Amino acid sequence: MEKWENKMYGFNDTTINRENPNRFLPTSAMMYDGMYLEDLVEGYQTLKVEGREMLSLEIEQQGIQIGSFITNQSLPSRTISVTYRLEDNNPEKLQFKFKDLLNFLYRTEDVEIRFRDESDYYYYGRYATADKVAGDSNSIISTFTIYCADPLKYTREVVTDGYIGNTMRFPITPTKIKVTLEKSNAIRVTNGEQTISVNNAAIKPGDQLVFDFVDEKLMVNDEDWTSVIDLESDFENFILRQGQKVVCNNGKLSVFYRGATI
Repeated sequence: MEKWENKMYGFNDTTINRENPNRFLPTSAMMYDGMYLEDLVEGYQTLKVEGREMLSLEIEQQGIQIGSFITNQSLPSRTISVTYRLEDNNPEKLQFKFKDLLNFLYRTEDVEIRFRDESDYYYYGRYATADKVAGDSNSIISTFTIYCADPLKYTREVVTDGYIGNTMRFPITPTKIKVTLEKSNAIRVTNGEQTISVNNAAIKPGDQLVFDFVDEKLMVNDEDWTSVIDLESDFENFILRQGQKVVCNNGKLSVFYRGATI
C-alpha cells in the first residue's frame, strides 16, 4: 500500500476586525497567523514578496550512454522573502517596533500565511531569517524570510458527500470525515485504496463519528474513541486523489478536505 506523507493542517478562515479602513494596505500584504503586519505595527509596510512563483524540481538522474534516465524527482521546501519598510521619527520607538515585529513573527510551529493578492490560497510556514538593519536611519527598508517546509499552497476547505471532484495535482490527507451511524457495532470507510474500519465497538445508531486526521483521533459524540479503530486500518496514511469516491457501509458521511497545488 502506498504511503503518502504530507502535513495536515487545521482550517481557520480568519476575519480581521481591527483593520483601519483609512490606511493603505499593499497588494502583496501578508497575513501571518490571522493578522496583517500592517495592522500589527504602525509604520510597517510590505514592499515586495518573492518566492511564491514557480519552484524548481530536484531531479536525481543517472547518466547513460546517451543522456540520462531520471531515478527520482522531488519538490523542495519553499522560502518566501518579504521586503518591507519600517519607520518612526523617534529612534527609540523604532527599536520597540522591531521588537514587536520579531516577537510576533517568532514561532516554534508553522502558522497559516495568506497574501492579499492571493487570498484564496494558504501557505504554512514560520519566520526564519532577517537581514541586517542599518542603524543610521528612521526609515528602514529590509527583508526577512519565511520558511515553508511544506512547499504546497492549499485551497479553502471543501465539504463533499464523498466524491473528490476538485482539481488537485497531489494526493492530500483529508481534514476529517464525519459519519452519522445507522447501525450498531461496526463501520468501514474506504476510498478504494485505503480502508478505515471499526468492529465490535459500543457504537450505535445516531452516534456521530469524526475521524480527525489533524489530531489523529476518532471522536464519538465528542469523546476520544481512537483506541477502537482496527489496528490494520489505514487511518495514518488515508489519502485523497482527484476523482475518488469515499464511501462507508454504515450511515451518511461528509468528507472535509483542502486541495493542494504548487
